[in-house]
Amino acid sequence: MAEVDLAQLVHELRPHEYFDEAYLAARMAQCFRDLGEASHAARYARRSLDMDGRYVRGRAFNLSLLAIAYAAQDELEQACDAGRRALDLTTRLTSARSIRYVRDLVRRLGPRAEVPAVRDFTAEVRERLPAAAGRAAPR
Repeated sequence: MAEVDLAQLVHELRPHEYFDEAYLAARMAQCFRDLGEASHAARYARRSLDMDGRYVRGRAFNLSLLAIAYAAQDELEQACDAGRRALDLTTRLTSARSIRYVRDLVRRLGPRAEVPAVRDFTAEVRERLPAAAGRAAPR
């Protein structure tokens, strides 16, 4: 598979301030996730984290995306670590979508619930996410 020159593509297409290399990498990661190409999704999700620090909600999305890619590769410790970082950000936000992304991760980890890291992460989500969900604006 040919490597995409994201920097050049962003330079040519930059219609909005938030449309940068990290944004495009996140979109690529989503596409690869949807195609079932977890290793490519993880690679682009990692690149998406090199983003403007002002976009906290976007970072929460991208961390969830990375966690899902790790989970699909059965890299459960890394999935839970990235998921925990997404959860930390999500609990500070009022974003229904970031909550959905964390819940989607928990659902995807469900078949591996016997693994201690997954069990601990799932328990932490059950404990911490309801407060964030109560603040989130419905969509």
